[in-house]
Amino acid sequence: MPIRIEFNIKVVEKEGYGLAMSINDAKSASTSANAEEPAEFDLSVKNLGRFRDIASIDASSLPDGWIVLIQDGQKEVLLPYDLSLDPGVAHIMKMKIQTTEPGRKGVMHLEATSLGNRSMNASVDAEVKFGIAVRGYDVDIQVPEKMTANKTYKGSFSIMLQVREKVYIGVVTPPELMVIPMAQVVEVRPKQPGIANFTMLASQPGDYPLIFRLVDSNGIPMPEEVAAVKVVKPDGMIILTGDDLLYSTVASLSSPNNKTVPVITIPPGRLSDNDMERLETYAKIVILGNESIVSHEAEKALEGIEIDRIQGESLYESSWRFVEEMWQNGTSKVVLSTPKPTDVFRAYQIAKIGDLPLVVSDGKLNAATKSIMENMTKRDIALSRIVSIGEVDPETAKALQGLNVSIEEVST
Repeated sequence: MPIRIEFNIKVVEKEGYGLAMSINDAKSASTSANAEEPAEFDLSVKNLGRFRDIASIDASSLPDGWIVLIQDGQKEVLLPYDLSLDPGVAHIMKMKIQTTEPGRKGVMHLEATSLGNRSMNASVDAEVKFGIAVRGYDVDIQVPEKMTANKTYKGSFSIMLQVREKVYIGVVTPPELMVIPMAQVVEVRPKQPGIANFTMLASQPGDYPLIFRLVDSNGIPMPEEVAAVKVVKPDGMIILTGDDLLYSTVASLSSPNNKTVPVITIPPGRLSDNDMERLETYAKIVILGNESIVSHEAEKALEGIEIDRIQGESLYESSWRFVEEMWQNGTSKVVLSTPKPTDVFRAYQIAKIGDLPLVVSDGKLNAATKSIMENMTKRDIALSRIVSIGEVDPETAKALQGLNVSIEEVST
């Protein structure tokens, strides 16, 4: 007797065109390479569409001195490179990066675009740190990653030889970048490098090279060494606070409008040179805490930059002032914690996952704090709930109840 079999088949149509791209099986990859050798990556491009397609592979821009080669089978080609792909096929190639300017790190953004539908593309990022060229000696050039105009910065040039020698070190720069001193003589010993320290000042933003010309005690020139500095306009905002657990945790959760604000934490006292160099690249600095957290001397050292110090009679008030200042549009929830380390760690996890501000209650509710809480209920995004880690003091609980703000207690 015949058997009847019925099937229900659902057909899902694939996109006509589409590409996927990976580098070392990821969206981004980084490596180090010697100055004389290329950095190598595995590059994969896959046709996700229904039709045969051509993937046009190119880089939007290359770091200075970089040369990129695609090795496809036995042939090596420069970018851009057009790769033919059948539907569903993934093609793996080698990407080799060489440099004419060793001793520097760079990042390249590589994109594959469908020629069948140019709105379909995929991209990856490659980062390479090339070592300094070995020429019978070792050098180490230390300059800031970023500088701002009309501010002084420290730099150093260190050279190590296997013999005792006196080396003349001269620095050549464009007129927009001034260096003092422009020339020095350093003594080098087999186990002791010669170090030339210098101070830099740039008159305007830009990318500027520093060319170090070396001559030994016999008047014989050595190969030039090159470094570069990037001079930028101060831009953006950064938070400066103390390195203790409570203040640094409150500051680290600043992410108004889902945009994380960078934070620098410092011990009591003066700023380090590295902290100063980083802070000077920002247009505004928000200081969280009073002078026992960030000293007056540290604030004075930042003269010329817009400073906004947020402080209160206690960390409790300071935390609420910080929320009021950083979340201008408001927030529907705030995480409230006691100052106990176990509660702070639990509160941090909840705030981080929920992208919420944190308030640490280490003092009684005062009129200023109550006023801030009331103000937060009137923002575009009104405060409506407190997520509490640990016991809420009675005065705060009463004030929140009066503002129709609910309290959600989380067990620790």
